[in-house]
Formats: sequence, C-alpha cells, structure tokens
Amino acid sequence: ISAPVTPVSGYPVTLTGETIHAPVAYNRDTETELYVGTQSGKLYALNLDGTTRWSTAFDATGGSTASIISAPRVVKEGSDTFIYFATNSGVWKVRDTGTSGSSIWKTSTGMVSVKGEPIVDPVNSNLYIGSQTMLYKINTSTGSETLTITVTGNLTGSVAVDDALGVNSCWIGSELGNVYGANTTNGGISNTATLGTIKSSPFYDNVSGNIYFTSTDGKVYCRTAATLTAVPAGWTDYNTTNSIETTPFVNWAETPKALYFGANNGKMYKINAATGAWMWEYQTGTGSTAIKSMAVVYNDVVYFGSDDGRCYALGTDGIPKSNWPVITGGAVKAAPVLGGWNGSAYTRITFTSNDGKVYSLQIP
Repeated sequence: ISAPVTPVSGYPVTLTGETIHAPVAYNRDTETELYVGTQSGKLYALNLDGTTRWSTAFDATGGSTASIISAPRVVKEGSDTFIYFATNSGVWKVRDTGTSGSSIWKTSTGMVSVKGEPIVDPVNSNLYIGSQTMLYKINTSTGSETLTITVTGNLTGSVAVDDALGVNSCWIGSELGNVYGANTTNGGISNTATLGTIKSSPFYDNVSGNIYFTSTDGKVYCRTAATLTAVPAGWTDYNTTNSIETTPFVNWAETPKALYFGANNGKMYKINAATGAWMWEYQTGTGSTAIKSMAVVYNDVVYFGSDDGRCYALGTDGIPKSNWPVITGGAVKAAPVLGGWNGSAYTRITFTSNDGKVYSLQIP
C-alpha cells in the first residue's frame, strides 16, 4: 500500500497464483468470516485477521469454465452457514464446515457466461441468476429450477429482486441494451431498450418503486420498475457521452437523494437521484482509465475502485480524502465492501485487486 492509510493487521492478503475479479462477501451474522472466489474456480474462506481457514476448488475442469467472477452470497440457514456462488458451469451451494467447503448441490443445467452473483431470498427459499439468454429461479433447498424465462440477448450483471407479496418482480440487463422485468410467480416479461450494451446490474429503489440502470450509450436511466417504460416525474436521463459499465449506487442518506456511478472516461459522477441533474464529477488521476467498480457510500465518504489499480475515497462533496487513493498492483474492478461491524459502525473497507490480493483498510 503506497499511501499512508492504515491497513487492518494481517492485510493485504496474497492468494498466491490467483487472479481476483470478484468482491469479497462477509458473513453478516458473525462479521468474523469473509469469502472470495478466484478466476481458477477456488473459493477461499478467510478469518477476519486475513488468515485462510480453507480453500476449495469446486470445478475439476479448471480454466475459464471454473472462474468465479462475481461475489459469493453468504446466507445463514438454521445453524449452518451456506455460500452460494456461480461459475460458468453452474450455480453451487456450499456449506462452511469450519475446515472446508462441503458441496450441497450444483445446478443440473449447465450455465455459461454467468456474470452476476446469485441473489438469494432465504425467506422464500429462492435464488435468482441469469445465464446467457435464460433467467433462472432456483429452489435453494434442492437446487431445482422452479422457473426459467427466455429473453433476447445475453444477460449481464446480477438480478434486482423484490419478492414481496404483490410485487413479485425481478429485473436484469442484457448485452442487447434491454432491461427485462419478470414476474417471479408466472414469468411474465416487460422490457425497455437503451441505445447501447448494458454491462452492469440495475439498482432497485423499493421506496420510490424506480429502477436505475446504466448503458454503454453513456446514459443513466431511471424508469418506473412496474412498467419499465414510464419515466418518473421530474427525471431526465443523464448523458455523460462516455460508455458506462458500473452499477449505479443510490444513497438515501443524503438530501437530495444522490446517485453515484463511474464511467470509462475515468470520472466518478454524482447526480440528483430524483431529477438526474449533474451535481459534480471527479477525474481520477490517470485520465481516461475506466472505472468499472460500483461506488459504496458510508459516513459521507464515497469508496470505489478503478482500472488504474487504485481504490479512491472522496467526500460526498467530491473532494478527495486525505492520504487516498491507495495503489495496488492490478486493476480494482470489484466494488469495495464494508466490514468489521462492531455493534454500532463498520470499521473497515475491504476490496480485491487483480494483483491477487485482498486489501482491508481501517475506516477512521
């Protein structure tokens, strides 16, 4: 770490010989374990101090088929901790035994081009994920597919889900520029089109009932989630004129409510989440190097990674925080993750780099 930002003791953690594209995932029931997948198809379980509890390869084929490129999903079911994750050959459910990852099931239908993390609703025992032109609803107990929906264009990113009674909907983008809305009960579909490819996940605001999404056409869109065609009153799509591949992040804690996203021109933007009006933009230090990491906002600080190998921290006023950015040895494509909850606040920000390391920094 080149900048004098205080690393958590034991970090950075080097996963020797590994390339990491995925964010870490904390066990939110204990806050003492975290998990990360690698391009070789291994799932690592780390202790809070960065030591490895276990690592297991779950796909004997290796290579690109085994690659884990999205975050695992950690869920407490009864007294056991389970980790759901996807490779390009399927979705896995694994139990953390304390010393290894024990496979519970793998989906029977082969999947390819899985680019989003499994979204799990433990209350209704459902898992949602997209693979190529198929959107799957999977029973988390058995691994069986309870609903499959065929769309046009390869699906990208993770599914946004609202399985509340009366809503029963999910949304996902595609490489053809469509955002699809699907009824999670009967599979009915609605969609809206952009003028570019969608390479990120939609952000669902269940307070307003709106869905936000970005496109390589350079625009940030907001639509009424129920129809995907109605533009909310007062909203105007914001146009950066540069390709956008990041998932937007909406921060409810600010007034007015703010939306953050990065673009391929190396800029982080803040716009008004109600109107789409520009508020500020910050140019990262290496010019046009792309930002593909989703921003995370906590205690009025905006954290995000960049393909320039840095993790940045800006105030919500757009001013860089002292001693940031932190320089790593590879692109930081995955979103930073808050961790170390002490009962009243998060104490660390954790992120991965393509240099094969997991970094964890103390939040002042």
